[in-house]
This record gives sequence, C-alpha cells and structure tokens, in this order.
Amino acid sequence: MNHEKVLELFIDKIKRDYAEDVAFLAIMGSYARGTHHERSDLDLFFLPSTPRGESLGFTFILDGIGYDLWPISLSRLQNIANHKEPLASILAEAKIKYWHSEEDLEIFQALKEKAKTSASKEFLLEILPLLKSKLQETGFSLFLMKDLAAFRTSAMKQVKSILYVLSLLLQETI
Repeated sequence: MNHEKVLELFIDKIKRDYAEDVAFLAIMGSYARGTHHERSDLDLFFLPSTPRGESLGFTFILDGIGYDLWPISLSRLQNIANHKEPLASILAEAKIKYWHSEEDLEIFQALKEKAKTSASKEFLLEILPLLKSKLQETGFSLFLMKDLAAFRTSAMKQVKSILYVLSLLLQETI
C-alpha cells in the first residue's frame, strides 16, 4: 500500500470518526520534504482539540514500512515554534493535509511561519552558554565511558545539540 493511500485512510478516519476532535493533521519528515523513497516511513502529527482526539495516535508497520500518527498539544507546538525545543523543522517543513476549520488552518500556518523565523538574539544569548556547559559536561563523560552503547547515545545527543544551535544560527531547518 502506498503512502498516499494510507494518508487518505487516516484523513477519512478523522473526518468520519474524529471531525470534532482533531484541529489539523500534517505530514513531516522526508515525505513532506519530497526526499522520500519507497522504504521511507510516513510521519504525521495532529493537534487534538478534545481529550478524545488525543487517543487517536498510533504507530504500525505495514509491509516493513513504519507509519506514525501522533498527537501534539498546542502548548508544545508553540514551544517548538518559538525554538524552545529543538524540533522546529517538524513545523517548518510540515505540510497540512487536513484541517477542521479555517481558524485551525490559520493556527497551523502561524505556527509554521513562527518556526521558520530565526530565534531571537536574546534566546540565542541565553541558550549558547547552556549548550557550551552541556557539551563540556557530556564531552568529559564521553571520555570516561566504557560502554559503547551509552557512548553512542551520548555522542548522538551532542550532535543533536550542535545541529540545533547551527540551525538557529543559520536560520535553516536541519
């Protein structure tokens, strides 16, 4: 089954059973960027508008391909859009596929535009010393690690932190 068909099934399910419970649904990742291939997964997030809507999220694998549909709160989306979480790319690159009302569409568009803008100078000045401290601390702990799995996990956290700051400085999503 192709991604378009699965996406269509998700949207039909929302329209049929959760129309009042989901404000919008968006795709993200390689599929949204147009860089997907035949084995790429399909990542979708949605803004629940009721507690019932929160229960819609699920993950499954079909023909060896992962499909993720996950709820994300408005407050978390606002934090992401304001660069308080290193996930701005999920909003900046997202493509909306369903919205309940014009107001919901406007909320999505405003969040997306905010995520595309660079972080404020004040925010960067606040986060850079924290990142420096975190990198120094993690770097020293990497030096002392003997467990390869823990080393790799910590190293990836460092890489993510560095990429996050670079994305803010370059005003690009990574």
